[in-house]
Amino acid sequence: MVRKKKFAHNQLVLISHTDKELSIEDLGDLKRAPFKELVLGDTVNVTAGDYAQKAFQSNEVNIWDTIKNKTVYVKDVADIMEKVRKDAQTLGVVYASNALQNEDINVIYEIDEHLHPPIVYETGITSYSTNHHDAKC
Repeated sequence: MVRKKKFAHNQLVLISHTDKELSIEDLGDLKRAPFKELVLGDTVNVTAGDYAQKAFQSNEVNIWDTIKNKTVYVKDVADIMEKVRKDAQTLGVVYASNALQNEDINVIYEIDEHLHPPIVYETGITSYSTNHHDAKC
């Protein structure tokens, strides 16, 4: 048995290269925004990509049909960051914690948390643990 406890949360952000000047007031602005491609993590293996696609498909935003032809899927968040760093015409969606680690990108929009499932990190002590006391500290 594992008792889980939430210990952190994260947020999705839309990123661009530092040379790209783009003002996004809401996700609907992506319908008219000048960009070549939108890079997301593969929705099967990269939860950030799955959350992003759900946000774009949400009833509130509903822009997926407009932007899906410009969407490129990659294997992980590092690939998203690399593509955005290399091309000022590329946008990406990553976790806020990833975006803070790089000076070559700008966060241009924070995606509303209610548009996708919560991004929560949990921890727990398994019944197999031999060090329960230290794990609780």
